[in-house]
Amino acid sequence: MRSGISAQAKDGVQLLELGLLRDASRAFASGLKENPDDLECLLGLSRTLLALGNEASAAPLLLRYLRLKPNHPEVVSHLAKMKAERGDAKALETLEILSKHPDAQYHEHSNYGAVLLKLGRLDEAEQAYERALESDPDSPYARVALGMIAQRRGDPAAAIEHFQEASAEEVRNPYPLLQIGRALVTQKDFKGAIEAFNEGLRRDPKFRELHVERIKVCIAVGSTDAALKAALHFRQFFPKDAEAAHLHGLAALTAGQGDLAKSALEDAMRLAPQAFEPRMLLARLEQATGNTEREQALLEEARKVAPNALPPLLDLSNLFLRIGRVEEAVKLLQDGLKKAPQHAGLHLNLALALAKTDPKTALEHARAANAAEQQDVREQAERLVKQLSA
Repeated sequence: MRSGISAQAKDGVQLLELGLLRDASRAFASGLKENPDDLECLLGLSRTLLALGNEASAAPLLLRYLRLKPNHPEVVSHLAKMKAERGDAKALETLEILSKHPDAQYHEHSNYGAVLLKLGRLDEAEQAYERALESDPDSPYARVALGMIAQRRGDPAAAIEHFQEASAEEVRNPYPLLQIGRALVTQKDFKGAIEAFNEGLRRDPKFRELHVERIKVCIAVGSTDAALKAALHFRQFFPKDAEAAHLHGLAALTAGQGDLAKSALEDAMRLAPQAFEPRMLLARLEQATGNTEREQALLEEARKVAPNALPPLLDLSNLFLRIGRVEEAVKLLQDGLKKAPQHAGLHLNLALALAKTDPKTALEHARAANAAEQQDVREQAERLVKQLSA
C-alpha cells in the first residue's frame, strides 16, 4: 500500500465535506481505480455511498477495508448499523458499546442514533446525536437528525431551527433544505417550502428528492405552470427516471395539457412497466375524453400489475358505478375490504353501490366511511348517512 494520503482522497474528502456527494464518489472511485487498497478512498467512498443510501454498494468496500485494517471502530459501526436495521439485536448492542466507548467518534455515535431513531427510541437517539455533535460540532447531518427527532415529537418550530442551523453550517449542502421544506409543508407554509426546495436545487441541481418534493407542492397549491416547469426540469436531469416522467404527466394533466400528459405517462409506463400509477392517470385522461373502454382496460392493467394496491380497485369500482355495472362494483369493493377492513373509501363506494338495493347494509358502510380522515370522503359519507337514515 502507498504511504500518505492520495490526491484523489484529499479531493474526495473536501467534496464530501461540502455535501457534493456525487462528485466525492467520483474522486474516491478514481483513487481506488489507481490503487484498490487506498484506505482513505475505501472509507471515503463507503461514507459517500451510505450518505446516498446505497448500502449494497458500500458493504463490500467496508468489508475490504476490514480485511486491510481489522477492527476499525467506524467501519465495524457502519456494518453493525446495517444489521441492526434488519433487526439484529447483537448488532444493536455492538453499536451501543461503540458509541459509549470513551474514544468513540462521530460515526459511531450517529450510526447508533440512526438505529434508535428508526426504532422510535427518541430520547436515546437524541443523546447519541448530541454526542455526535460534540465529536463534530459542524456536522449538518447530526443537526438534521435532531430536527427529525423534534418533528417526531410534534415540535416543527424546533425542527426547523435545527435544519436551519444545519443549512448554515454547510452553505453548499442541499440536504438540510430538503428537510426545511418538508417541515414547512407540515406547517402549511407552502411558499416557504418551495423557496427552500429552490435553494436546495441551486446548491445541487441533481438532488432528486428536492425535484420530487418541489413538483408535488406546486401541484398541491395549484401552481400548475410552476409545477410543469419544475417537472420538465426534473426530466432534463433524469431522462430515464420513471417517477420524473410520471410527475411530468401529472403536472401536464393538472395544467390541462392532455397530449403532453399522455406522452409523459406512456414514457413512465415504458420506464416502469410494473407501476400502476401512470395507468391510473392515463385512465383519467381517457375518462375525460369519454373513452370508457380504454379507461377500463387501463385500470384492469393497473390491477394486474399491482393486485394488492387499493387505488386501482377504487377507480375501477367508480367506473363500474358510473356506467351502471353495480354488481361488479360491489364484488370488487367487498374483495378490497377483505384486505383493508377499515378503508373509508372502500366503505363509501360500497355504501353508494348498495344504497338502492340494500339500504340497511349501505348505512353501515356509510357510517364506517364517516370516520374518514379525508374531508371529501367524510362529507360524502355524512350526506349519505342522513339520506339513508331518513
